[in-house]
Amino acid sequence: MPEIDQPTMKTKATTATSEQISKNVSTISKVTADSAKNVEDVASTANELARMTETLTTLVSQFKVNPSGGSAALGGNNRYLN
Repeated sequence: MPEIDQPTMKTKATTATSEQISKNVSTISKVTADSAKNVEDVASTANELARMTETLTTLVSQFKVNPSGGSAALGGNNRYLN
């Protein structure tokens, strides 16, 4: 191979490698951004579940077990549910 072609081939190989690295960095950047968005979504969902848990706990705490067994009463109402 003539000597003049070797530097050209090396330059082309270096350019191709640089382009591949650039594409990979872009892909990593997108995956990182997507992961960050997913983490935000999970955190938001966890907060909503915590809020719903508090609401449910409050609602369930309004019920009392009938000491004679079997039924439950709505707190403050003294009516037992059958």
